[in-house]
Amino acid sequence: MSNTPVPETLKKNQKPAPETEAAPKPQTAFSETMFFRRFVATTADYVIVSSICTLSSLLVFLTFSGFNGDFFKLTFFIIGIIWGLGGILLLIKDGPHSITAFDCRTPGKYFLHVRVIDAQKHPITYEMSIKRNLVVASSILCIAASSLIKSFNLPVITDILLLISAIASLVCLGWTLYESYLLYKSTDERRPGDLRANTFVEYY
Repeated sequence: MSNTPVPETLKKNQKPAPETEAAPKPQTAFSETMFFRRFVATTADYVIVSSICTLSSLLVFLTFSGFNGDFFKLTFFIIGIIWGLGGILLLIKDGPHSITAFDCRTPGKYFLHVRVIDAQKHPITYEMSIKRNLVVASSILCIAASSLIKSFNLPVITDILLLISAIASLVCLGWTLYESYLLYKSTDERRPGDLRANTFVEYY
């Protein structure tokens, strides 16, 4: 078979073969590394606050353990205040405060290199932080409520309120884990708390 050269005119008229377009990549959840960093940062903050509240409560309990009556009620009242302050701290932890080198970041976010920002990439307000962390802090606030209820020591009513508080605490803890699952499955790297507060998380 002869190798007859193709005339130049035919070469010019030939249309290039259409490029095969790559199939669009399916929208998947964001990387497991980013999820791990956010999950560990939040867990670290929760553990730090819980540990401080637990140690402080133990110290108060040991201090007043030998007393009865009003001192017994005072013990649970003080413990309730301690856990209440811990819950408030978790609510506002992403606010625009600056603590030494952390620069508007919690210890967990500082060491995991993540930061919470608003749509304009500015530090978020305290109101936004409360909306964002309401579920995370709710279990701590339920513990505070239980201690305060116990301090009044009212017959029957106290037991009912303690039961309600315990159930609420478990529900809040379960919802926190569910939000983590939704974050893992999300395609925009935002959990329900971020959607409520219109916040974003950047990685650096």
